[in-house]
Amino acid sequence: MNPDIENTLAIINNSPDIFSNTPFGYVPACALSGGQILCIIMRTLRKINPAFGDLSCRTTFISSSIVSRGVDDNRLSLKNIIMISLLHLAGDYHFFGENKVTHESLTSKEINRDYLYAYHYLKTMTPLGEIAKFALFYDTKYNPEVAQKVSQIEYASVVFASEKIAQLIKMRGTDYTAEDLERLGLEKYNCKYTDIFKRLDSDRHISSAFTDDTYLSKLEELFMTIEFTNEETFVLIKLMVYLMDFKSTYTVTHTIHMSYYAVILGELFGLSEKELNELFTAGLLHDIGKMAIPNSILESTGKLAPWEYTLMKKHVLETEEITKGIVPEKIVNIAVRHHEKLDGSGYPYGLSEKDLSLQERILACADIFSALIDERSYKDHLPKNVVISIFKGMVEKHQLDAKICQCLFDYYEEIWYRCSLYSAHLGAPLGTVEISFYEEYANELNDDIGELEEAV
Repeated sequence: MNPDIENTLAIINNSPDIFSNTPFGYVPACALSGGQILCIIMRTLRKINPAFGDLSCRTTFISSSIVSRGVDDNRLSLKNIIMISLLHLAGDYHFFGENKVTHESLTSKEINRDYLYAYHYLKTMTPLGEIAKFALFYDTKYNPEVAQKVSQIEYASVVFASEKIAQLIKMRGTDYTAEDLERLGLEKYNCKYTDIFKRLDSDRHISSAFTDDTYLSKLEELFMTIEFTNEETFVLIKLMVYLMDFKSTYTVTHTIHMSYYAVILGELFGLSEKELNELFTAGLLHDIGKMAIPNSILESTGKLAPWEYTLMKKHVLETEEITKGIVPEKIVNIAVRHHEKLDGSGYPYGLSEKDLSLQERILACADIFSALIDERSYKDHLPKNVVISIFKGMVEKHQLDAKICQCLFDYYEEIWYRCSLYSAHLGAPLGTVEISFYEEYANELNDDIGELEEAV
């Protein structure tokens, strides 16, 4: 640990009221609704892995159409079917990341593993809870008597039948036939959902939306109509951030720390609660565009080649693409401009001092502070004197705001300590997901080995 921080913690332990006369204490809130967050999640998934993202979005469009327009089962919630369909490939994202594989090309053992992981992920990381058990029924023949007692089976029928229909339409377009549907093996699922789809798409109203990608905008319109409780929204906020772990654990940590560093600086500069919330939200979104950057560049431990650096710089434009039209323009600008400099030497737009607001300047400083002070698996934090020296050099070049940087120097340890307290607020039990999954998966492997030995 940084010796300066160790000294600070020692002082704090001996003087519990050290912050009583400082302007700290506000816990920020994300300024996005549950519907807006769902839109961001959908766009992010398509950046992480376009193949998986395309399939999950197509599945969501079909399943949500079936449930919203043709199902009278009050056990099936449109909100749940959207979250389930959108995230049912969580296991594929976890095990394959950005790799260019298709879900239909996986072996049965890989699919079984991936859906087992999806169950544990969705149960822990989303508001679904035990409804996430739908994933365990992906290859189970539909039994109406059991389904009467186990609603997850009905959810599984809707989602996995919709997935197969989505794959068919991707291949055949609006030219698919009733015989094509029959050959999909949909008899494994509740046949009423296939009948509902046939009726709803008799005029190709659903399938035609895939030909020009209008289904994506229609999905986003639908998402914005879904109401979430405050508790559900907070879970979705954390999910939005932790989706980035499918590609880069460091990006998750950096995102959380940088957001809180920015808020603490904003407090010191007297920003209003609304402005702090905007700053915090922009911080959570600022690097989400990195999900479109290849892992070889994103997780590189060495100096990037010029062409790699050029590609890396595009992450801010990707962030803009993911957030634009969903997030308020002011917040989009704060997020996208975190690499702009006062002298105009930054990117992506080469803005200068007159163009950059206080919030945008604060986020830029917080981003650099996090990059320098936070540890990574292959590097330690930089000492305080080195961090300050780097900031002073950038101030001398008129790249960063001198007053914000001086504030960083004056409250260096306090800012770090406050962030350590705040960041726990956005903690997510990914470790629990891993442990639960691998315990169950190991048991299944042991059962398979036992059956194989008996057969031999």
